[in-house]
Amino acid sequence: MVFKLLIITVMVVLVVLFLVPETDGTKDIVIEDVIEAVVEDLQKSVSAILPESVRNFQSPPLTKVYKWKDKDGVWQFSNVPVDEPGAEMIEINSQINTIPAFETPEPDFEDVKD
Repeated sequence: MVFKLLIITVMVVLVVLFLVPETDGTKDIVIEDVIEAVVEDLQKSVSAILPESVRNFQSPPLTKVYKWKDKDGVWQFSNVPVDEPGAEMIEINSQINTIPAFETPEPDFEDVKD
């Protein structure tokens, strides 16, 4: 019973802080400011635990491919723009589903005992 009363009290205090304006018409706490601060803190926390290679990742440029149907109705593809009727450019992310190779660390033979 005391626990429920405590929770209700906390909820009422939060509602008052967020919804009831001060005498000058401003609010003590603006929900948008609170959300913005929480998101900023989360981004900093997540960024701090990520390796530097992930934090500094730059997405690769997209590959441009041109496609069109020839006079026989066969689809043709090229990486060079073509002047054919119905030709269109497609941008493809060439890095999709790729994983960088594992780099094996150099062995340290000084720790090996004979």
